[in-house]
Amino acid sequence: MYFQKSSTFPQRKLAEKWATRTEQSWKEGSYSQGSKDEIFSTLIKRYRHDIENEVGKTLIQCLRTLEAMEETKLPCDQVDQAFLIRLARAIKREG
Repeated sequence: MYFQKSSTFPQRKLAEKWATRTEQSWKEGSYSQGSKDEIFSTLIKRYRHDIENEVGKTLIQCLRTLEAMEETKLPCDQVDQAFLIRLARAIKREG
């Protein structure tokens, strides 16, 4: 069986931990790639849980803020350039 998954991280340490967790969950049969109907805020939450022991409190709080925003409660297949521009504007408004 062949498995391929990739991602980009700001730190090598985070990338190595992600690779280890991803490979382990795939071997155990618990890995899920999600679906096109998955909600964007759910992905943010999953990412936050994956990295919360490896990054600072400020980044975790930023991710929590994004999770709670009404703008992130949409299916991932609707995340595009226009959505990201709207999200950035909403973040700026909230200050």
